[in-house]
Amino acid sequence: MTKPSRFGMVSSFRESAGETPSPPDAQTPKLLSGRGGKSSSGEFDKTTLYLNKAAKLEAQRRLLGSGEDLSTLVSRLLSEWLEG
Repeated sequence: MTKPSRFGMVSSFRESAGETPSPPDAQTPKLLSGRGGKSSSGEFDKTTLYLNKAAKLEAQRRLLGSGEDLSTLVSRLLSEWLEG
């Protein structure tokens, strides 16, 4: 005989106590992850690209303390290239 899982034990305990799980309330707002900025903005789209490791590390090193991150740098350079 197999040993019941912990979740199965909790479920059977609730059933024996007459408790039924309530469905999630549709009116309950989802909890925000606390992250803001680009990830929650409709202006930005998450994109994956391949960069040379040495170039990426050097760019990150130069950006340190500038207040700009790699994403902002790439976005700015792409915009400049599109304008030119």
